[in-house]
Amino acid sequence: MRLPGFLSGRLTNEWVSAIGLGVLVVVVYVVAGLLFGGWSITEFINHLSVETVGWLLVLTVSTIAVVAIPIIAYRQFNLVIPLVVFGLVVLFWLGIAVGNGLLMVETIFGLGLYAIGLGPVYLLVYLGGGSVEFLVRTRW
Repeated sequence: MRLPGFLSGRLTNEWVSAIGLGVLVVVVYVVAGLLFGGWSITEFINHLSVETVGWLLVLTVSTIAVVAIPIIAYRQFNLVIPLVVFGLVVLFWLGIAVGNGLLMVETIFGLGLYAIGLGPVYLLVYLGGGSVEFLVRTRW
């Protein structure tokens, strides 16, 4: 069994590409908010505080982890459950948006914050489901 990139002391291409995809999701969200969501950089800067910066960092890291971990789990260990859970989470939130008529420019960004706010729950499900799949595949 090969060690994951972070345990072997080097980042592999899989890790870099998965983390890069997570960063891309964050960048697309922010750019779309600025272009389509009517976000104001000036208003944001005027209300900036240490607490706001802290929460933005937590949300950014959480978003990157929620996107990158299923990809890394699949590429490093051939674990499918975290990838399936990620897909179901995306479909669930899109279903909520469509079902409640929230799939509009004004509301999609707020819904995105709710979705990523539950990031730790997704990470726990990734861990649990991925662990069970790994144990079943290796026969304990």
